[in-house]
Amino acid sequence: RKGVFEKLGMTCSFTDLDRARAAGLSNGYRFLFRRPVPAEGLPFFDSFLPSMTMASCSADLAAFFSTILARRGPSAMRSESFGDREDEAELDGYRGSYGYGFLKTRFAGERAYFFQGGYRSFRSYAFLFPEKKIGVLGLMNVNTMFSDAGLRELVPNLARLELGLPVEKPGPDFSYGALLAVLVSAAALQLGRMVRCLRRRSPGGFAWLAIALDICVVVLLLWVVPRLLSIQLNTMLFIQPDLAWLMCGVAALSGVMVILRFSALLVVYLRPR
Repeated sequence: RKGVFEKLGMTCSFTDLDRARAAGLSNGYRFLFRRPVPAEGLPFFDSFLPSMTMASCSADLAAFFSTILARRGPSAMRSESFGDREDEAELDGYRGSYGYGFLKTRFAGERAYFFQGGYRSFRSYAFLFPEKKIGVLGLMNVNTMFSDAGLRELVPNLARLELGLPVEKPGPDFSYGALLAVLVSAAALQLGRMVRCLRRRSPGGFAWLAIALDICVVVLLLWVVPRLLSIQLNTMLFIQPDLAWLMCGVAALSGVMVILRFSALLVVYLRPR
């Protein structure tokens, strides 16, 4: 607070959640079937502080980024550890070298420092253009995996306006609807299989294959899919609860199917002949 915030005149920046709330921290939101709902009970983990996690406002971050743009000489942003190689890292679709929380990349042909961060129900984006001494910052009190494409394109389009370029209309994104439809269909299918299994009271044909497939479904939904989406399941439960609960529900139904079929197999094998 004394070494950074006070020296830069950042009066609404905090590393303590209680102080941030007392100063008027905005309420976060998350999307539930494409509708924004308040995200209550926002936790704050001290272990996130070394990665520059903090509560702040646009005025304070503008002062912070302006200080970076105003630096001269052999600053950290020009050091060899933050070089010109374009294949070191990828961040939100942009490629470049990464260091000190920024991605050194190119935007619309201009050399740029790109910053983005997300924490539970908040998200931040910034583009700094050191040669033009301008920057664009966006703070959002929503953080979601599958939002309208316009939300993610808001700050890039503001950057295009600052550079005198036309804005780009984001294309349609069907990934959320497709995944939602697949999960709902899978849940309905598993419920139908469960009812049929309970009525028959028998393992049915190819029982071991069905058990193996249901186990694969559990592993796929609870382990593989979160890693493919580069997100932990507990984080997904917070920022995208509709899809996360559907995934957990289908996995739970698959687990119940494993138990039912295995129990039916045991009854068959242990039945007196």
